Amino acid sequence: MSTKQREVAPHAPLRRARSKISHWCLTDVGVRRSHNQDSFGVTLAPNEESWLSRGHLYVVADGMGAHAVGELASKMAADVLQHAYTKSRIGSPKEALKASIEEANRSIREKARQNPDFKGMGTTITALVLLPEGAIIGHVGDSRCYRVRAGKMEQITQDHSVHWETARKRGVDPDEVKDVPKNVLSRSLGNEDDIQVDVDGPYEVANGDRFLICSDGLSGHLTDVELGAINAELPPGEAAPLMIEMSNMRGGVDNITLILVEIGEAAVTPPPKRSLIFWRGWGGPALTVLLGIISFPIAYLLHDLAIGGALYVGLAGVILFVAGMSWLLAVSEKKEKKEDKEVELPPPIHRVTNSTVDDALTSHLHDTVNRISRKVRESQWPTEWDAFEEHCQRADESYRSGDLHEAFREYCRSLAVLGRAVKQHRHKQEVFDPNWETKRRPSPVKQDGHR
Repeated sequence: MSTKQREVAPHAPLRRARSKISHWCLTDVGVRRSHNQDSFGVTLAPNEESWLSRGHLYVVADGMGAHAVGELASKMAADVLQHAYTKSRIGSPKEALKASIEEANRSIREKARQNPDFKGMGTTITALVLLPEGAIIGHVGDSRCYRVRAGKMEQITQDHSVHWETARKRGVDPDEVKDVPKNVLSRSLGNEDDIQVDVDGPYEVANGDRFLICSDGLSGHLTDVELGAINAELPPGEAAPLMIEMSNMRGGVDNITLILVEIGEAAVTPPPKRSLIFWRGWGGPALTVLLGIISFPIAYLLHDLAIGGALYVGLAGVILFVAGMSWLLAVSEKKEKKEDKEVELPPPIHRVTNSTVDDALTSHLHDTVNRISRKVRESQWPTEWDAFEEHCQRADESYRSGDLHEAFREYCRSLAVLGRAVKQHRHKQEVFDPNWETKRRPSPVKQDGHR
């Protein structure tokens, strides 16, 4: 349950339902900040019972406040949320998640009241819960949760910021609002006693889905197109550090934290066999009623022929008939409840971005690699040039052959080599200006709506 800020290796596969769920966590102080005010936490269900009732929990918090109180606020939020949620034994997972975030808010407020130096401490919080029935998201602030699926980058959370509130009031996409700062929050933990918490879900979870939870230090530097393409094309172990280094190479003005959660092929429960579907539907009870009805003439025939057992067959028929009718009523009530649930609105997805790799995106990445490599060569920074050239050669060959996906992956890997060199140099100088990315590819987004 620790929120210690470090890289966490993917956990060992769990030998139970959805055992192929893996996660990667990374946090970085960034280029401009002297200390890290972000926190993250992961709590995995220790057994099958916990998995069914509370699932796996993943948390990212982005603190704010002077004198390191932001770091304290984010750590408190992550710790209290994980502890309260896993210890809760009443209510649904959605109710428990909401109550746990509210408890984290009360703890931060109480801490601020105890010490005048802690005045103004606050934090965002974004939590993902994975359960057998799907994903649940709890959220306050502008840290985000995305779902990457089939060439789409789906932003599940909406930013609780003045920028997004203005866009909602104007009825436009947030990217179209240019006259309002993006970093002013309209909602955060620690800001007031009664906090409004967004809790949505369950969202469908399918084989191959990837969830990204991140602070705005990442989403502020990379577009949804880039985030979606990187996560669609690269394994999580390559995608996570690349996203961190790309953010730093574009300025790294804030702390950067992310959690990647990937749903493996064996994680999603397969549909029941047709025989099971038959018995769970109308077939089982109807057959039971039919057997009960057939038993009556058989009992009469046995009695008429003076053959023993007629009474027992008749009693069995009565039992089968009554049991079958009761079963039919139960199935009917269950079907009505299911139909009532089906009319409910699906959980919200606030923005959907097409992040399919195309020629424009691949060419843009190629130009970025060339621009940064020139800067690294001019600065004579130690670099793994052999590995860099090998990736570039593979990328160029794939591009010429028309394989844009492989070209994109290899350009990403060449950029990762440069990123490692830049990172080593960054820690050797007090002043570093990595703003080489002069052109930002706009993110073509489709807005599904806000609440």
